Amino acid sequence: SVVAVGLIVHFTAPKCDPHPPPTTAPPATTLAPTAGPTTAPPLVTDVRLPTGVKPLHYTVTLAPYIYGNNASEFYFTGSMKVRLSINESTSNIKLHATKILLTAADIRVYNSTSNKNYTVDSCMYDKDREWYSIDLSVPLPANSTDVVIEIAWFRAPLRSDLRGLYLSSYPENGTTKYLATSHLQPTDARKTFPCFDEPAFKATFDVSLVRRSDYISISNMPSIRTTNVSASTWFSEMTDSEQLVKEDFETTPIMSTYLLAFIVSQFELIRGMDTQGRKYRNWARPEFVNQTDYSLDVVRNITEYFEWYFNVPYPLNKTDQAAVPDFNAGAMENWGLIIYREGRLVFNGTRDTSAIKHQINEIFDTITYRKGATVLRMLHGFVGDEVFRKGVGNYLRQNSYGNTFHTALYDSLTQQYSKSTNKSLDVGLVMDRWIKQMGYPVLNCSVSTAARRLTLTQNHFLSDPSQVPSYPSDYNYTWIIPVTMGTKQNLSSGTPEDVSGFVNWMNEKEQSFEFNNSADDWYLLNLRSSGFYRVNYDLDNWKRLIDQLVSNHTVFSPQDRARLLDDSFALASAGYLDYSIPLNMTKYLKSETHYVPWSSALSKIGYLHSMLHRQSPEYGPLSAYMRDLLEGAFNDVGLDNKDTDTHLTKLKRGLIVSSACLYRLRSCETAATNKFEEFVNSSFTSTITPDIRRRVLCEGVATSFVAVWDRLFEFSKTVAHPGTQNDIIRSLACTNEPWILNRYLDYALDESKIRRQDVSTVFSSVAANPNGLQIVWDFLQRNWNQIQEVVPGAFTISYFINNLADFNNAQKLAEMERFKEENSLGAATRAMDLALESVRINIKWMESNLPSLRAWLSENVQSA
Repeated sequence: SVVAVGLIVHFTAPKCDPHPPPTTAPPATTLAPTAGPTTAPPLVTDVRLPTGVKPLHYTVTLAPYIYGNNASEFYFTGSMKVRLSINESTSNIKLHATKILLTAADIRVYNSTSNKNYTVDSCMYDKDREWYSIDLSVPLPANSTDVVIEIAWFRAPLRSDLRGLYLSSYPENGTTKYLATSHLQPTDARKTFPCFDEPAFKATFDVSLVRRSDYISISNMPSIRTTNVSASTWFSEMTDSEQLVKEDFETTPIMSTYLLAFIVSQFELIRGMDTQGRKYRNWARPEFVNQTDYSLDVVRNITEYFEWYFNVPYPLNKTDQAAVPDFNAGAMENWGLIIYREGRLVFNGTRDTSAIKHQINEIFDTITYRKGATVLRMLHGFVGDEVFRKGVGNYLRQNSYGNTFHTALYDSLTQQYSKSTNKSLDVGLVMDRWIKQMGYPVLNCSVSTAARRLTLTQNHFLSDPSQVPSYPSDYNYTWIIPVTMGTKQNLSSGTPEDVSGFVNWMNEKEQSFEFNNSADDWYLLNLRSSGFYRVNYDLDNWKRLIDQLVSNHTVFSPQDRARLLDDSFALASAGYLDYSIPLNMTKYLKSETHYVPWSSALSKIGYLHSMLHRQSPEYGPLSAYMRDLLEGAFNDVGLDNKDTDTHLTKLKRGLIVSSACLYRLRSCETAATNKFEEFVNSSFTSTITPDIRRRVLCEGVATSFVAVWDRLFEFSKTVAHPGTQNDIIRSLACTNEPWILNRYLDYALDESKIRRQDVSTVFSSVAANPNGLQIVWDFLQRNWNQIQEVVPGAFTISYFINNLADFNNAQKLAEMERFKEENSLGAATRAMDLALESVRINIKWMESNLPSLRAWLSENVQSA
């Protein structure tokens, strides 16, 4: 068998030996994952590669064996050469690799000019650092660029763990089709071939893929040739009568290892071309490929737009996009070959939600991505569009294909600002405050009407203001803030979009500004949410702003209305405001028609829901208030799309229907249940409007017996459309039966029932069920070692831990702290720390805010 051949080769050839403890044997001896220890191992800190040796150019050949029906025996083999730049004389080279079988006999180090070999004295593997350490008999000379490491053969099993080069599959005409695809971010290139697997170690790559002739292969660059090769040379399972080819691709630009991409499959394609003659191709399984035409148009338009906007040409002459059945992220922006989860590329206008909705919600790292996007938006706002566009364009041209620091971007913007405006602004001085310290500020306002002065005091905004930041700041948690302000007089004189307000720079802890406003009129800071800060007004101004919203909310832009709601709820949650302020503000929503303010309000009220809906008697009055608030909006949007609906209207419908049913609005429940019954009675063929599909399915599952649940679950495994499948997977967690929820979690760890990419979706959906959070927590404690083995990637494991952040009592806090002490959490440690912090904040919130919330509900809600 394949396994037997691999073991024979491994144990008969000279191996790269392991270091003495604490490191262990190379990964080839432990291809199957093992359970983690019960106590945390010593922390390994020096995990970065030495910088004295760097790669210049790789030649990589990969040959995945994905033929036949026994997926457990699929594997890939390969070879690799890398030419090096020796910056410092050394006799040691370190090279990343993990889960890969290779032998010392297959390693050659030589001079490509003289063909002289360098003798390899030893080759040791460090499991903790995931690298091979190769010792040579003589030092390599400094400043040379002709030293090559060649690994003539390596091999690894094709796993379905969604990392490195991995196995995916899909059904077609009663059979299972297999493909090999890749996801190398952040450090999984080392699972595919030995390499210098850190982003800063950039190089060029020549890639070749070996495949059967009835398959296709794709990589970052265009194909340049395809040649016939001996099948038995590459795969012992094949004979030379079977047609095997090797496809070579053009040399890549200088790039990091994690941006490489490979696919070997039986996908089909559709093609397009832009005005520059560049090729665009979308690849997918045959039944979906024609549903990727929308994204083909979008990527072409976006590419041309950014070329125009930044005046920087796209460096590649082709762009491939591939829809992969199993993919852990939403998408991965590999150069020249962008790989997507199927539901992110396949779009059917009658079955999918609004095409760009995922751009709002899909994030890789919540804190970094959200803060990064918001700070860039603020930067764009205070330097202006022309400066931003030209400054970023200059930066991109000057630093293409190289490593760079953020200071280079700031310098470019500073120079462009001076050139465009004839004014001086040190962009780096401003931006360092925003990226080199945690969080963001809140501005507390006070007005001296006699002196006509507005005094602002900035503080580090914390969800719990009594906390001390875990890291000190060189800037003492003060920021240089671009303050924009409008008054009732100037905001009422035109449309909200016409008023930019005046800009003042706040660079002190406390600062006063001239203020020309009537003592009885309101004022507004941070117009259109252009700055990354919150604003806490004096109580009188809060009340005036609420009165204005109630009397005529259109004086404020939708962004400003959303910001007022978001700020007031966040400030109340942190103890800066009484909850009566944001809750009184929500009364105006009965007149609100725009999606963005509704989204802001319902998101913040969702926190109240998560705190109260499992145990608190206040949940009944809160639900009654929300039903009254949402009834008019629900009657307005209904459950069915109209031909005249805008994109935002469709988003609003999904939001309102989901919330109205969540808070048990009878008309919503009835309409949703009726649609679900139609869906079930039609054997799942009737159409449900995509933007409300998940909520309709959830309502139906919640009121159905196990027989319907089982039918829907089986349908989820065969349904062709990715969006429908995802909504079913989520809605199956809406059952009110705890035993079904437990069974569903068991299913999630069985790959024959739930795809690896959907495991975190199952867990988060069960945790969102009022009965489910405790079930998820109990399950996680019982099955932690198995979860670590099964779940793909550190980020997904962290996602499991994030589900616990909704707990709000001391007992659960103690259980979580004990779990952290007794288990090795690895990459999930930070997620657990954040979850623990959230639970502590929740406990304090319950103690501090429940009385205020109870009083407001008692005064404003007649009955539950």
